[in-house]
Amino acid sequence: MMKNFIVCGVLIFGFLNTAFASQVRGRVAVIEEGYVLIRLDEDVKVTPGSPVLIGFDVPGVGFVQMEGDWRVDSYMSGGTIRVKPLQENHQRPKPGYIAEIEIAAESYDGGSAVPDSSETADELELNAPFPKTDSETNPFAGTGWEPIPSETPQNLYSKGLALIREGKDSAARKQGLGFLLQAAGQNHSGAMFEAGLAYARGRGTSRDYVRAASWFEKASAMGNAGAQFNLGYMYYAGVGIPGNDAKAMHYLMLAAKQDIARAQSLVGELFQTGRGTSVNYREAAHWYQQAADKNDFAGINNLGVMYRQGWGVDQNYQKAIRLFMRGAELGDDMALYNLGYAHQHGLGMTVDADKAVSYYKKAAGLGNAEAQKRLAELGH
Repeated sequence: MMKNFIVCGVLIFGFLNTAFASQVRGRVAVIEEGYVLIRLDEDVKVTPGSPVLIGFDVPGVGFVQMEGDWRVDSYMSGGTIRVKPLQENHQRPKPGYIAEIEIAAESYDGGSAVPDSSETADELELNAPFPKTDSETNPFAGTGWEPIPSETPQNLYSKGLALIREGKDSAARKQGLGFLLQAAGQNHSGAMFEAGLAYARGRGTSRDYVRAASWFEKASAMGNAGAQFNLGYMYYAGVGIPGNDAKAMHYLMLAAKQDIARAQSLVGELFQTGRGTSVNYREAAHWYQQAADKNDFAGINNLGVMYRQGWGVDQNYQKAIRLFMRGAELGDDMALYNLGYAHQHGLGMTVDADKAVSYYKKAAGLGNAEAQKRLAELGH
C-alpha cells in the first residue's frame, strides 16, 4: 500500500541582515527550472540581490515563510521579477504563494547568516522553562530604551509593530523592538509574539532563536495562537532549537484547537506518523478534516489519502478523488500526483494512462519528485 501524504514544510523566519527602505508584495505566477516569476502588487523596480520571502498567510498567525533563501535575480517588464534560491535543495513554492520583497536601503552583503545560538537550548523538558535571558528580568536589555510610564502597552505595541515592519533602516527597527519589549514586559501577548518574530527573523536585533522561543512560550501561555503555532513548528522541524515531537504536538495542538488550519494539518500528520504520540488514524483523519474545511491544501490532500487507503475512515475512492480535485484546483502538486496515481491504477475509476501522464506532468512541473519518477517509469 502506498503511504504518500504531504504536509507543507515551512520555515517561519526570514534570514535578513541588512537595512531596508520599504517592502512590496507579490504572488508566485510561474515556476521555471531553478527560477520563480513573481508578479508584484505594484510596478516598482527592485535591485538584483534583494532578499525575498516566499510563503503564505495563515489566518490568526500571519505570514509564514516557507523553507528556502531567495534573492531577486532580475527585474522584468510589467511589474514582474525573477527570483532564484541560494540553496540547491529548497522547497518549491506553488502558484499563488505570497512573496515579500525587501527593497534594500544599503547594499546586499552576500547573505551571511547570524550565527545560530540554539545550542544553549539542549535537553529541554516539555514543561521546563527556557534558559534565563536578560529579557526575563529586564525586557529592555540591549535595546537602549527604558520604560515610558505614560505609554499604555497597546500604544507601545502599535508603535513598535509599525517600526519593526515599516522602519526605514535598522535603527528604526531596533527602536520598534524596544517598544515591543516594553509592551511585552507589561504582559501584552501580541507584543510577546511580535518580539519573538523579531528575534527569530533578526529584525531590530541579531537573530536569536532561543530568545524567540522564550517569547513565543510566554505568549503561548497567554493563549496567543500565532505563538503556539510558531513554537510548535520550531519543535516540529527543529528550527533553531532541538526538535522535540512531544513539545511539537503540545503547542501545535493548542493552536489547532484555536482553529489554525496549518496547525490542524500538522497535528493530523503527527497522529498519522506517531510522532510525539501513538499512531491514531482516526484522530489524524479528524484533524485533516478540520484543516480541509478551511481549504488548507495539505489537509485536503492528506484527507484524500486517508479515504483512498481506508485509514481512520471507511475506504471511499470517490471521496478521495473529490478531495484530490479540490487540492489540484488550489495548485497542490501532491493532489495532482495523487490524481495521476488514481488514473494510472484505476482507483475508483477506469484506468486511463493518458490522464495519468497528464496529471503527473502537471505535478512534475511544480517540482514533484514522485511524479517525475512515475513519468520516467512510463517513458515520458
